[in-house]
Amino acid sequence: MKIRALMLLLMIPPLAFAGRPSKNWSLYSSVETRSSLETFDQARNVLEMSLELMPAYKFQNNSKVRAYLAASKELQGSREQSLSNAFIGHTQKLFNMNSDTSVSSDIRGYIPLNEDSIKDESLKTRIYLGLSTNSNLAIPYIESSSLTLKISGYRNIHEFETSRSGSVNTQYSLSEYLGLNLQLTKDLSFSTYVTNSQYFSYYNNRKPDVFEAGQSISYAITQDIEMSLGHTLGGKTFKDDGVTNNIEFFNSKESTIYTSLSINF
Repeated sequence: MKIRALMLLLMIPPLAFAGRPSKNWSLYSSVETRSSLETFDQARNVLEMSLELMPAYKFQNNSKVRAYLAASKELQGSREQSLSNAFIGHTQKLFNMNSDTSVSSDIRGYIPLNEDSIKDESLKTRIYLGLSTNSNLAIPYIESSSLTLKISGYRNIHEFETSRSGSVNTQYSLSEYLGLNLQLTKDLSFSTYVTNSQYFSYYNNRKPDVFEAGQSISYAITQDIEMSLGHTLGGKTFKDDGVTNNIEFFNSKESTIYTSLSINF
């Protein structure tokens, strides 16, 4: 019942912001449904819906304070529902390397709301720090394009070093992100990205690296409303020998497709 109530609350703030535009305040809201390709192959209608909410306040010096809250629910099958861990963060444009490239920082403090994070992992908080560069590219026949490179890391703070299930909790993580965005027309855009993450336990053991790759096509219905169709795939970066590359961009059993509708206020 608490999850259902919270999911309803996620839908209320956009209505509250409607009709009250502000120069500094903004609100990002998104509804997404996703399913694995294997689900369709097996003719099973198992879908997951998620709701996201991100209010933000922009300052004059190219910095922004924002908060993030999300909830998800399976629409079929076990109908499990859950919250994602929330965060409050600050982003800041630090400087311009040249006329086409800027450098920005991203700092976040997490609030555990996910039941597994709280009960199984005994997570108390997470401190996140990211540094990114964004470069405008000149590509023929493309209205505009940009390339983003981001390096980030976080430190978890747990009550206990091991989880209830007996596994050692992750203390540190480092990630690299590479993303490309193409504005094909005024209303149509394409984006793709790939990430790689390394995880380290409290006993200083390195866990298997994990990758994620995705692509999406988005259409702007209006200036503030956008719908997207996308694909994501993730898994271990290396095979069991720890050397052979295991990164894929499509897998009929592991790939996930999604549709989303986002609204900015």
